[in-house]
Amino acid sequence: KNGDVITLTATFDEIVNVTGTPYIVLNFNSTPRNALYTAGTGTNALTFQYTVTTGDDATSGQFSTGSAIVGTVKDVEGNAATLTFVALTTTTVTSEGTKPTFTLAGITNGHGYTTGDPITLTATFSKAMNVTGVPEIQLNMTSGPKQAIYVSGTGTTSIVFTYASVASGDSSVSGTFSLGSPINLNGGTLIDAAGNPPSVLTFIFAPTTVTVN
Repeated sequence: KNGDVITLTATFDEIVNVTGTPYIVLNFNSTPRNALYTAGTGTNALTFQYTVTTGDDATSGQFSTGSAIVGTVKDVEGNAATLTFVALTTTTVTSEGTKPTFTLAGITNGHGYTTGDPITLTATFSKAMNVTGVPEIQLNMTSGPKQAIYVSGTGTTSIVFTYASVASGDSSVSGTFSLGSPINLNGGTLIDAAGNPPSVLTFIFAPTTVTVN
């Protein structure tokens, strides 16, 4: 997932020394990336690392490496090391570097809520999301804040939040109702199948003429 570190170790049959920053190409579905040399000069094992970032996506069977270390590696006598190898082509490695995004809907201009009405919001994500705990969205009314809590949708792209029932005393005249951004995880989690959280939890709430009585 986004932020995970991919580590490769190249083991030589003798001690080698590194000049500069050699790298090994990693092939995702997207643009190739470089796993950079990080440690090992003066030993026979060199370490290369790359941190998965947005856009580094690969489904099962589509991830592979290049077939050579690119850079300067020599033995203690100054002889250039053989840097080619059989490319690693895996069948079960997957990568999801792209974090999900979402839009929020459910309340429109001119809508009036009265006592007993539920207020329901749906966050539609670009990927199926898994929810733990009870995330919430704050409803800002003239009478004070209330919470629309998570009620359904885990494992899908549509995550639903509901304030179950407008209570006596809840009120907002036109132009004073708003939503508190961002989504409050409230100690829970909201992640895709790979473990990526949304790129942001903030949102823009457009309606300005909602009323609550």
